[in-house]
Amino acid sequence: MMTGRIHQEEWARLKANPPPGARGFFLGDNLGGSGWEVQMPDGSVERFYVDLPEGVAVFIQVQLGDAPTMHQGSPIPDSSVETLGRFYFNALERIVDEAELQFGRREH
Repeated sequence: MMTGRIHQEEWARLKANPPPGARGFFLGDNLGGSGWEVQMPDGSVERFYVDLPEGVAVFIQVQLGDAPTMHQGSPIPDSSVETLGRFYFNALERIVDEAELQFGRREH
């Protein structure tokens, strides 16, 4: 899941001119885009992507819904990609270090 935050003044500017049929504005979807959700005449909802105006500050944090909550007996502080990635790469580094101790370093 991706969540975004935007400053109030910028938010007011973005929402000032919605397209006809707009149901809401989205920030940072699974494609990293932002824009309007617009209800079409047939009842379906389409996403219309827009370029955010220059100077708009959007902060996006990705959360994984089924992420682990514990790591080696300790709670994981959050499920952000940054935190989980750090655990993952630290584990890979330990595995490589142990393999080099066991089998020696391989020169390329």
